[in-house]
Amino acid sequence: MSLITVIGVGNRLYCDDGIGNDVVEALAAKNPDNRISYVVGETDADWVIPFIKTKYVILIDAVKMGKTPGTIQHIPFDNKVTPFQNGISLHNCHLLNFLRLDFSGLIIGVEPYEISLKFGLSSPMKCNFDNIVFQSDKIIQNYMLEL
Repeated sequence: MSLITVIGVGNRLYCDDGIGNDVVEALAAKNPDNRISYVVGETDADWVIPFIKTKYVILIDAVKMGKTPGTIQHIPFDNKVTPFQNGISLHNCHLLNFLRLDFSGLIIGVEPYEISLKFGLSSPMKCNFDNIVFQSDKIIQNYMLEL
């Protein structure tokens, strides 16, 4: 049985906004740990919620933080971060509110390079993709050690 659920969030039609989905797919292929459930959520929070069967949740999404593109920051749910505060927007904001009430976990925010109507990641994000996956995996593994 899974211990945590890792959910990729984002819209692949808006360039780097889809990074969360791409990272979750890469993590699932790289790390088939049965303690982790991976869900590609796209932008549909209502579709994702039934797949959460764990107490611990990690969301991976593009988050504008004013940092260098590809920078990763993890933000615990208990930091009282609300949608549209500190640059966070998880598309369907009720998902973050729902998760903070009923689950423990964190957001892995990835600073995007480009958010525009264009399918696929920007060149800078593609060049940094392996590092983004590596850093995300490291955060997830460290979080699991704390459980």
